[in-house]
Amino acid sequence: MGRKTACSKCGKQKESSYLNAGYCKECSNAKNKESRENAKLGIFSERKRGRTPLCARCKEVKEYLKGTYCNKCKSAIRYLRAGKCPCGADRLPNSDYCRECKNRNGREWQKTQQWTEEDRLKFQQRYRSDEIFRTKSKARRNANYAKQTGKLERKPCEGCGSSVGVEMHHKDYTRALDVVWLCNECHDRLHYESKT
Repeated sequence: MGRKTACSKCGKQKESSYLNAGYCKECSNAKNKESRENAKLGIFSERKRGRTPLCARCKEVKEYLKGTYCNKCKSAIRYLRAGKCPCGADRLPNSDYCRECKNRNGREWQKTQQWTEEDRLKFQQRYRSDEIFRTKSKARRNANYAKQTGKLERKPCEGCGSSVGVEMHHKDYTRALDVVWLCNECHDRLHYESKT
């Protein structure tokens, strides 16, 4: 008992490259075209297995159903692997994007955040009135900027030597770039011990 050579939809003889598939070339192309059109309309068939018609990265409809990504995301991933921003420019250190794309993405991301006017006013009030809070905020902002521009390099945890989930810890907030690199567990332990 071998493979069926007839298409299971129209009954025609299948081409040699389609012997492992259930349909002939015409039926397979028609089915893919119908799936793409339905996906654009938001109609998805109940599939028990197989690939989704949506891109795994941007969730848009893919041009080629057997792939994982749409063509736009494929080229973006290719650039990322080559050390370039998706727009083709050189990436910033410790980033996947150039400065222009990173700023644009940040502005788009901020539009989606649900900071109410009340939250913003609370933060501003605390920032204006609490000197310690203001000093801590400035130190964290300056340290993060130094890390992004490459002035501060991420190092392994000084407590356990781990290089996973390493965070900056300030012993003195008046010296923003004088940080201790600690993993999340060691950082939590240090703050817990300082409170007790």
